[in-house]
Amino acid sequence: MKNALNTRYTLLPHLYTLLFKSSMEGTAAVRPLVFEFPEDTNTSFLDTQFLWGNGLLISPAVENKQRKVDAYFPADTWYNYWTGVQLNRNHSIPGIVQLDTPLNQMNLHIRGGTIIPTQKPATTTADSRTNGYELIIAMPSSDTR
Repeated sequence: MKNALNTRYTLLPHLYTLLFKSSMEGTAAVRPLVFEFPEDTNTSFLDTQFLWGNGLLISPAVENKQRKVDAYFPADTWYNYWTGVQLNRNHSIPGIVQLDTPLNQMNLHIRGGTIIPTQKPATTTADSRTNGYELIIAMPSSDTR
């Protein structure tokens, strides 16, 4: 549970950026995959995955005691948030990939071409604001852009 809260605090700059953009432009901060991939009919009925903005894919465990998630990845470059490993190198994308879902870690993947601001977590958001920022830069694949 602590890791999940720390991850939330780490990603607050990204979420605040998305919420600001939403207030200024009317875009959705949290969105279904079909918003970003309308041509991919496999995204039309996905209700267990979502995106923060256009580049952070969240594939949560939604069932009690669930230890694996069948996550759909649309055609693009995807990186594991935790390891930085490009998912496309080991799996057929687009397609469904079975992901382990440990209790202490969420399934997060970053779309190639995305820049995500982060910040070292602290006990409170006020304390977090005193910490410096970092950027996660997920490079696009040369064959997808």
